[in-house]
This record gives sequence, C-alpha cells and structure tokens, in this order.
Amino acid sequence: DALASSRLVHAALALFWTAIALAVMLLATRRGLRPLWMAGAALMAVVVVKLFLIDLSNIGGIERVVSFLGVGVLMLVIGWFTPVPPKTTAEQQ
Repeated sequence: DALASSRLVHAALALFWTAIALAVMLLATRRGLRPLWMAGAALMAVVVVKLFLIDLSNIGGIERVVSFLGVGVLMLVIGWFTPVPPKTTAEQQ
C-alpha cells in the first residue's frame, strides 16, 4: 500500500515502462516486425495516459519534473531511432 502511494515509485514506473517500450520498438525496427512495434507504441500510449491522468494529479515537485522530462527525452530517442517498419506484402492485402 505504501508503494502504491509513493510518488517516487510512480515516476520510476513511467520511466521504466518507457524504457521497455524503447527496447521493444528498437528490436521491432531492427527485425522489421511491425506488430511488435505497434505493441511498443501501445505501451507508450499507456505511459502518456498514466502521466496525464495519474501522475499529473498525484505527483508533486521534483518527481513530476523528472518523470515528464525523462519520458519526453526517451520519446525523442524513440522517434529518432525507431521508425515504423514498412508493411510486408501479406499485411498490405
């Protein structure tokens, strides 16, 4: 119960989930797996929703700044290094 109400834990979760999404999307880009990339993008959507609905209202001070800036920087890294893999011929039909 104490962990669920900890501001530091919520900030760390947002950064951890974003790092997982980065790893998944990077792997998907390297191997050309579009569905895996979409799963990473879905995880990023969950992180953004969590940031705005939970963290923005509950986290105060430095934890909010670290979580928003950390997720923002990791999103820039994702945008730079992990473009969406092209559709294969089976997906185009």
